Amino acid sequence: MQLEKNGNVISKITFLKKGVQIVFENQRHISIAEESFSSFYLYVGKKLSDQEIEEIENQDRLLKIKRYAVNLISNKMYSKHEIEEKLILKKYSKSTIDQVVEYLIENHLVDDQKYINYLIEEYDYKNYGFDKIK
Repeated sequence: MQLEKNGNVISKITFLKKGVQIVFENQRHISIAEESFSSFYLYVGKKLSDQEIEEIENQDRLLKIKRYAVNLISNKMYSKHEIEEKLILKKYSKSTIDQVVEYLIENHLVDDQKYINYLIEEYDYKNYGFDKIK
């Protein structure tokens, strides 16, 4: 037997410059990224349980953290440890950090061996000595 979904019926969906705002009949509203919106089949009149809304918000939160990490990497090369440290400073949970770092590694955005080679070349180019590079 399926659980009855309580009164979270979507009454309005508004597309904003950055994301989508979903308003429910009970005056509750959430703002999510377009990528999160397209991951779920959401439309006016759809009834959602509290658990489904929480799942949408969690996925959106994870997406925003991934975007933050990718934005960091787009400006400068980082090691796995440095990315973890940046995310810890933002006070994200250990499981969230692990998911984001795993995503970055799977998509070849973070590679410690390439990072080491990059640093060696960079320091060699700057004429640092062997001991400094070591």
